[in-house]
Amino acid sequence: ANPANNASAASTKLICQAQMGAVGAKTYYGSVQAPGAPSPFGFVEQEGNANLRPENAHTWTLGLVLKSPWHGPLTSRLHASLDWYSIKLDNAIEFNSVDNITAACYDQTASDASQAATIAASPQCQLLSRNPGTGAQDVTTIQYSNLATIKTQGLDLDVDWGAELGDIVQGAPGAVQLSILANYLLNFDTQSQPGAAWQNWAGTFGPTLTGLDAGAFRFRTNTTLTYMVGPATIGLTWRYLPHMHGVSFVGPGPCTGTDTAASGCTIDTPAHHEFDLAATYTIKRNYVLRFG
Repeated sequence: ANPANNASAASTKLICQAQMGAVGAKTYYGSVQAPGAPSPFGFVEQEGNANLRPENAHTWTLGLVLKSPWHGPLTSRLHASLDWYSIKLDNAIEFNSVDNITAACYDQTASDASQAATIAASPQCQLLSRNPGTGAQDVTTIQYSNLATIKTQGLDLDVDWGAELGDIVQGAPGAVQLSILANYLLNFDTQSQPGAAWQNWAGTFGPTLTGLDAGAFRFRTNTTLTYMVGPATIGLTWRYLPHMHGVSFVGPGPCTGTDTAASGCTIDTPAHHEFDLAATYTIKRNYVLRFG
């Protein structure tokens, strides 16, 4: 606890004493013997929650499909689609944090030992225990709860084109096909619990909430060029992931907006290029030989 004034400090001390018991309080506050070195952390026990509610998702999408108005050999097979999406997830299930549980217990006000004992027995403080012998922080129980809110928006682009190779190179056999898939992330924002600061993860290796995949890439592309001739096809796929900031780039904290190794923050990750080559050959009609 980090009391803002003397009154809240006195209240917090009374609640702590009620949790510790007489022996623990005397030891912790040094009236019987000098307390030992402070523990860097208390153990955490995770448990389920029978009172969980379903998560609620609200999704809006708006799409546009374009077909080439030109009927030439190089343009008639050109198609594109552009989709905008907006998703908001309320009551997202998340583990409650130790800090949040601590605040819920010690933000209560006790003016005397009797009130402190009542507060120490409250559901908020029952999740936060102290060692009765030393008074130090002991096991904290954290539960799954409907705490988080998640909001994201983005754009999806799909472009497909194809043509006979002979229309590009005179006399060449077969056909070519090009497919481009791209996603641009407008925002990926999370709020870990009501009242907490919103975090914007777009362009970083976040988010860090339980159950969410890391890697909020600002944009991603997947491009495939395929050549088809008779029973054979060969395709080259290029997957591109852009430069990314580390999780520490998102505040609050000393690393916010810096993300440099010199300051002890997570360093950036360079762009990633991945190429896949695949080929198929159909033997008669029932057998396909594949290579990748």
